Amino acid sequence: MERKRLSQVESYIKQHVSNMIATREISDPRIWDLVITKVKVTRDIQNAKLYYFISGSQEAKKTVQKVLKNASGYIRHNLAQSLTTRYTPELVFYFDEALEHGNKMHSLLEKVSKELKSSSS
Repeated sequence: MERKRLSQVESYIKQHVSNMIATREISDPRIWDLVITKVKVTRDIQNAKLYYFISGSQEAKKTVQKVLKNASGYIRHNLAQSLTTRYTPELVFYFDEALEHGNKMHSLLEKVSKELKSSSS
């Protein structure tokens, strides 16, 4: 499948799943603050990796991962109702560590900046 079409499918899946979460169609409140950050679909549209971010403790993140794994069949079924492709991909959820890593880097840079300002005065 051409890249433009794959990109459209990825965008549609991201929007659809985000909307399911925002409208609380998925009834588990533990994922209501979750944000889908990226979707990657294989060329044959058999599999989709959905990257998400949610703040909280490591235990809360593990719980969210289990909730998403359990809800993936329901989400996939719901997606199949409106997705106009021959196949509806298997959905696998991954915690997106990029945002967390970016926040840590930002904090470190601010700390260094403050230390440099205080040492130069």
